[in-house]
Amino acid sequence: MYQKMKKVFLLPFLILMTASLALMSFYYFDNAIRWESVPIHLFISFCGYAAVVSLSILLAYKAPAQFKKIAGIVSTIIILFSVVWFIFQHLTTFIGFLFWSDEVTFSGLISYISVLPELLKFSGISSSFFFTLAIFVVTLLFISFGFWAYHLYHFYVSPFSLSNRFYKVIKISSVVCTLLFIAYGFFIYHYTTAGLRGEPFADAFRSERIYDFRFKPTTPNVALQIEAHERFLEELELPENPPNVILIMLDAARADHMSIYGYERQTTPFLDSLYQTGKVHKTEFAVSTCSQSECGISAMLSSAFYSRIHQTNYKVQEALSDAGYSTHFLLSGDHSRLYPFMRRYYGDRLDAFKDGFDFDGYPTDDKMLIHFLEESAQSNLQTPAMFYFHLMSTHILGARYSKFDVFEPNDFHAQGHLIIRGRFSGLNDSEKEILINNYDNGMRQADQIIKLLFDSLERNGLLKDALVVITSDHGEGLGDGRVFGHAQHIHHSTIRIPLLIYSSNGWYENERSSTFGKLSDIAPTLFSVAGLPIPKSWEGYDLLSDKRTYSHHLSTFQGGNQAAIKLIGDDFFKLDYNRTSNTFSIFNLSNDPDQIHDLYGTLSPDVVEALKEVYRKEF
Repeated sequence: MYQKMKKVFLLPFLILMTASLALMSFYYFDNAIRWESVPIHLFISFCGYAAVVSLSILLAYKAPAQFKKIAGIVSTIIILFSVVWFIFQHLTTFIGFLFWSDEVTFSGLISYISVLPELLKFSGISSSFFFTLAIFVVTLLFISFGFWAYHLYHFYVSPFSLSNRFYKVIKISSVVCTLLFIAYGFFIYHYTTAGLRGEPFADAFRSERIYDFRFKPTTPNVALQIEAHERFLEELELPENPPNVILIMLDAARADHMSIYGYERQTTPFLDSLYQTGKVHKTEFAVSTCSQSECGISAMLSSAFYSRIHQTNYKVQEALSDAGYSTHFLLSGDHSRLYPFMRRYYGDRLDAFKDGFDFDGYPTDDKMLIHFLEESAQSNLQTPAMFYFHLMSTHILGARYSKFDVFEPNDFHAQGHLIIRGRFSGLNDSEKEILINNYDNGMRQADQIIKLLFDSLERNGLLKDALVVITSDHGEGLGDGRVFGHAQHIHHSTIRIPLLIYSSNGWYENERSSTFGKLSDIAPTLFSVAGLPIPKSWEGYDLLSDKRTYSHHLSTFQGGNQAAIKLIGDDFFKLDYNRTSNTFSIFNLSNDPDQIHDLYGTLSPDVVEALKEVYRKEF
């Protein structure tokens, strides 16, 4: 009997644990989790498996003879369902870290089935290859699970006896392991779990109903937000001609790959021409809060560091709505299916909300924004108005058009697997060239989309007396410092962003640039220029005052870094703290943007202390 138990329980368990350890090691080395999540996951996996095995054996052993077959079927289903759930949690975590740099939910995956053909087309994967592979994998799993189910069922229905000692061990283990597993779920569901982000079971237990952002639970300062709201209303005096406020967010756009920021390639011809009119204020060195969309977008809309961002924050769109503006969020990409918490964060006071799944086509095709804008403009549009546009042309998942393939050689369909392979083994020079050309072509396309948006805004009378922000939620690693993609790191390439403010009335010469800025500075600047009071809860600076001297950053991945950037003299120095290795590094970003030369042991003590002072203050 014990030999049969080894065959039907122990061998599958060893296979599962080995695969689990391999995947958890991948997550750890990809900076997705901290080391303590690995033993915790293995321990919880053992508890979960031991619990269902013990319960299933007890059920089959204690079942009356006339119910033996039914008990065998139920026991088999319990085991198979638990293992399928276990595999699914790892699968969604694995897919998320590779393609979305975040966990994905079952409902999120289901949402993308309707656009699977377009997704495959733009990712360069043949539909026939995908479905052939899918059928092969499903068939293999069906055969494997069928074979296992056959042996499990025959074990349960065959007569077997348990010694009193072994029976007690099984009873105790079933109770203890079940309680441990439930306690773990209770802890994850109700209390802070920032240190376990990316651990598959932790992600399974999390609830979108209580977590406003999946990357961190947060404790809101509701009193501060209420006070900010009330004081804003008390101080509000709407100017005679309030400007329209227009936010244009380029997903994953790097400032150093834009010709308006001095890039040698002409990737932003429209923005270049716009800058020459004298109507664009440029922040020379601008940074995001992190290298992921959630915290970048929320930092812009809440003017706060992301550890202090919550559903209750008083946001730009809410303040403008209180000031009599109509508010319109017209967004390419997914802001409601895979990221339902972002849709909730945007709030329910919007006059219009549309994202990629409201478009009859590929959900990251930026041409939808022109269509959405024309629809809004032709409705009974109330002005003044706020518009937020989110573009995906510079993102790996954004739809691309061949007419923007200016830089050769390129292969847009190879971009996804080049980034993923780059993370594992690096790329050679020719492959990096393809990756950079693909990205620069996406920037050319984004520049043209912005031009079309400007044309539509002007045609519909929305650009007159308007303030337009052009920025990004984060950057993108293209092999700089061996970093590919975004989210897992806060390397300079993943947080350096553009920050441009267009004023239809122009800028005075001494207001056309600022030295240092952050996404949280956008809202205070706009409200200052528009003549609106700045809510007390907002943390950013008015960019025209040029007051910012430092910024701080935190990777949303638990294995990532914390960082502080400080302007010292004419140079930007960055202090990196790696939470996994517990080490500091310092880089001079002004002459070493790739972060190759660690200066930690060579700089003067005054510079090191100035950086550590910022770090201690913020972290």
